[in-house]
Amino acid sequence: MTVQDLEEALAFLGVKVTYQPLESSRGVLLRLDDGWWCLISDRLGPGERLWTLAHELFHRIDSLLPAEMGGRPRNEREIDRAVARLLLPAEALRSLRDEAPDLYSLEEIREWTRDKAESVGLSFSATCFYLEEAGLMSRTVCEALVAGSLRSPRSSKIRRPGRSYPAPVLEPEQEARAGDCYRRPGEPPCDVRCCEPPPPGFDRCVAPAVPVAGVRVEAHRLALEGFLLGSRRSLSLMREPDNDADGNAVAVRGRWRDRHGRWTEGRLGYLPRPLVARIARDLEPEAPLEATLVRIYLPGFGKSAGLRLAVWTKEPQAL
Repeated sequence: MTVQDLEEALAFLGVKVTYQPLESSRGVLLRLDDGWWCLISDRLGPGERLWTLAHELFHRIDSLLPAEMGGRPRNEREIDRAVARLLLPAEALRSLRDEAPDLYSLEEIREWTRDKAESVGLSFSATCFYLEEAGLMSRTVCEALVAGSLRSPRSSKIRRPGRSYPAPVLEPEQEARAGDCYRRPGEPPCDVRCCEPPPPGFDRCVAPAVPVAGVRVEAHRLALEGFLLGSRRSLSLMREPDNDADGNAVAVRGRWRDRHGRWTEGRLGYLPRPLVARIARDLEPEAPLEATLVRIYLPGFGKSAGLRLAVWTKEPQAL
């Protein structure tokens, strides 16, 4: 795909392309009295010019969708993802996958992406969408980086995730304190241990380190990534007796503050089926359940998020 290809596609759809010294925009699509015009900044490099032309092309395509067909104009983020799918060639995809380092800190990912954007002549936002389309960056991380690039890239609220990653390394002889997130020597940056005490009054451990199921479901994955990158996190367990798939189902829910300081809640997944079957067999239906973090697996380039929990209840005489 070349600049000329995109100019010809726009011309086919009745759009005249012109290059102007735009001050506050890379490009804009306008409908004037004499037809459609696409104004592109004459200060763009080859990569950004290609991206901007493709972006305005998709806006023109959306304008042709008849309302009676249920079509709706895509928002800017949806357009950018469509552009990434159009322009990302197979060889570039292979190159990105070969070059992507093992990074788990939002700050490190931002700096690597900024360097990559400069080297290929694309905007920071466009490069983020390329990396997401290549499967090397999760949507949550992409959204966090793009939001940061559209605000102040030097703002401490944007530059630092809710938790500081990578977590510090503790030697075997060092004891973790309550509330610490840490690693042991030789463990990868994505694998973080959590030292959380039992909830007050919950002195019986039902399961010491159980993985959360269903984290690859889109809604759960997005919530989990937000939870891991958020601050002031807390967990709760909620029985779902009306769940059609499993009447013993227990949902794992999280609450956290996002990068804007807003409180957010969401379902992160479920306790595994064998465990909830054992809970239903061994505990009373009204027995309270709580969870604490044991291990978290951070999302990174090409790596999905995960979670291990300890599940707690109260001894019968304490109920």
